[in-house]
Amino acid sequence: MVKFICIEGISYTGKTTLFENLGRQGFYKANRIALGYDKDYRAIKKDNNFKAKFDFFKEELKSRSNDYLKIDESFIADRYFLSIIAHYSIYLKQDVISTDLDFFNSLIQPDLTLLLTANMDTIKKRDKKRIENNFELLNEIQDRFLRVASNFSNIQIIKTDELSIEEVFIKAMKIISNSTQILNEQIL
Repeated sequence: MVKFICIEGISYTGKTTLFENLGRQGFYKANRIALGYDKDYRAIKKDNNFKAKFDFFKEELKSRSNDYLKIDESFIADRYFLSIIAHYSIYLKQDVISTDLDFFNSLIQPDLTLLLTANMDTIKKRDKKRIENNFELLNEIQDRFLRVASNFSNIQIIKTDELSIEEVFIKAMKIISNSTQILNEQIL
């Protein structure tokens, strides 16, 4: 069985919906923010110092990784270190995966990452409240996700543009099932 599944992607691709649907199928839903970091997380989000934010998220990721190591059952996470890499490579204008490779390698690694994508027209339609106002930045972040994903063999991309919520879920379950079968064959 695939033990640790991570769901990644930009806003409005369906991450949280898939996370909730997989949770209803019996996957343990891991915390999105490490315990004890909630209050600091709300404060740091308002800070414009991207280096301070990046340092905070590295510390939080290390704590969350340690929390994940204690989970005995199959679990899912809504965002993890790929989100930090994709966002902060752009914000800090540096390739944080290279500069901080040892750090990212020290974290528990997902057995499978589902990277959800969508084109910007779809994202705009899904952003009914018009919360997001910088679709160019979102597109740049999604491009960074895709570039980073090309370095990992355990990342499966699901293009959610033309898929219903149910179809995304079915596709995700098929990927999880196939990944479980591959892992089982490797064990034998």
